[in-house]
Amino acid sequence: MDRIGILGGSFDPVHNGHLLFAQEAMDQAELDRVFFMPTRIQPFKQDARVSSPEDRLAMLALAAEDNADFRIAKVEIEREEVSYTIRSLRRLREMFPVGTDIRFIVGSDMFLNMEKWRDARALFREFPIIAGMRPGSDERAADYARKLESDFGASVIAVKNRMFDVSSAEIRARVRAGRSIRYLTPDKVEAYIRARKLYAEACEDA
Repeated sequence: MDRIGILGGSFDPVHNGHLLFAQEAMDQAELDRVFFMPTRIQPFKQDARVSSPEDRLAMLALAAEDNADFRIAKVEIEREEVSYTIRSLRRLREMFPVGTDIRFIVGSDMFLNMEKWRDARALFREFPIIAGMRPGSDERAADYARKLESDFGASVIAVKNRMFDVSSAEIRARVRAGRSIRYLTPDKVEAYIRARKLYAEACEDA
């Protein structure tokens, strides 16, 4: 039975922190593959401007092409609606072979708000959560994991998320300022951003 991790986000752009977290989750949680699931419209950021689905998918494909265990799930980005994780994971469960073990990967910042998500109780009941624990947030995240397990019956797998201080927002800001983004995102993604002249104007998504 395959064990699959799903890592959601805007990926605008995908950066090396995303890739490192995906690899750590795959290794520590003993996953067979990780699927990056780019959102169409995030429920908490419905007014945020993001790059086109085509550009974000292209950058993800470039970032993942050197790792045979990294794939892309298009269930959210191809649908003209707000992306709710529980609905997307249920769709994926229908698409994957029967018995596939689907687990949702989430960073510590997003993890600490998960009980506020749409149909959170069903999400915790139906899908194990792989939560990144960053240095400095480990204790708080561990306490929250215990709360979710106690209050909701959640299954939370803690993953030590190696610190890599980069965000998509920082990359966009550096591009607008004419600063280098080398070593923050894969070279192929950097080249794509330059060729497409992405991020010349400000957008607010993190």
